[in-house]
Amino acid sequence: MKVSSISTASETPLNRYHQGYTVTPDGSFYECFRSRFDAWQAEGARAEKGARAGGVDKVLGVTHTELQNRREVKECERERYAEILNEAYSKDGMNDPVAFLKGLSQSDLDIVRRTHSLADAIDPSVLTREGAFNLLLPEGYKVDFNQDGVSEVGIGKTCIFPPLDAPESFRSAWLSATKDMSEADYFTHQIVLWGALHPIDGSTMKTVQGLPTDDESSYSLILRQLLDTNEQFRSHLAPGQYERDRDFYHKLLALLVC
Repeated sequence: MKVSSISTASETPLNRYHQGYTVTPDGSFYECFRSRFDAWQAEGARAEKGARAGGVDKVLGVTHTELQNRREVKECERERYAEILNEAYSKDGMNDPVAFLKGLSQSDLDIVRRTHSLADAIDPSVLTREGAFNLLLPEGYKVDFNQDGVSEVGIGKTCIFPPLDAPESFRSAWLSATKDMSEADYFTHQIVLWGALHPIDGSTMKTVQGLPTDDESSYSLILRQLLDTNEQFRSHLAPGQYERDRDFYHKLLALLVC
């Protein structure tokens, strides 16, 4: 899977990785999005009606496009979603994303819902700022305002790993270690490492303060702990799991400490 950073470049550092990899939009994100949107609009103005079909994928990015293909989202809905984002980015809608969503028609809210594969109709009045903000970002991008390792998308919640504030050294190591990994193994390792970084209180079943996610040493520590646990429970693991996990943790740790 791939992640496109929606820039003016044809190739970006995120183009060749799993769709589960998530980043926070940087300072140039909105300007670059609007630039691509304007180019898409201009292309449509020059072409005959309907000739620009598919061009909106260049605006929304590779990861977003791949997930929309899986969800069988119609082309006209993708185009309208891009127009909604452009409106939000052009009119300071991201300063108060809840208010912006409240101003959308029910049909537009339903397009946002289908875009993010939400089950229930969107009620902006019950959303947090984080939940509303993430509805107005293409796939591959999220924010985590309260830094709890969980990103709200509407009223839904999604675990994020690597954390959005993870040091670049770990992000680079993670991307390298998972580059050619199957989707199933990728998401398995992702949730295991997320759980190691965000321990759960057994009495409340809520995450508690764990290791600092912006510190490289946190990742070295949890990888060593996972290697120890893998050894301890070796005889209880499914065939092949011990070797698979051992090799991955060693590879990731070696890349991190280089």
